[in-house]
Amino acid sequence: MTGGPAWFGQKRYGYGCMPISWQGWLATLVYVVIVSFAGLLAWRSPLAAYSVIATVTILFIILAAKTTKGGLQWRWGDKK
Repeated sequence: MTGGPAWFGQKRYGYGCMPISWQGWLATLVYVVIVSFAGLLAWRSPLAAYSVIATVTILFIILAAKTTKGGLQWRWGDKK
């Protein structure tokens, strides 16, 4: 994390994160809305739609990785 507040928390198993603050939920909602609209417009210009989806997905992954509490890494569950 870059020193700011954590927007996402690590998953217990596997690789990934989940929103834990309103900023994380807002970022996820904005991502879903943009990808949905791009998907709706795919019939007019598939290349443009897929380009938008790929770009927004990459940016969302970077944002999530930088604002995840503890960083992104593979998890095997709780260590006892």
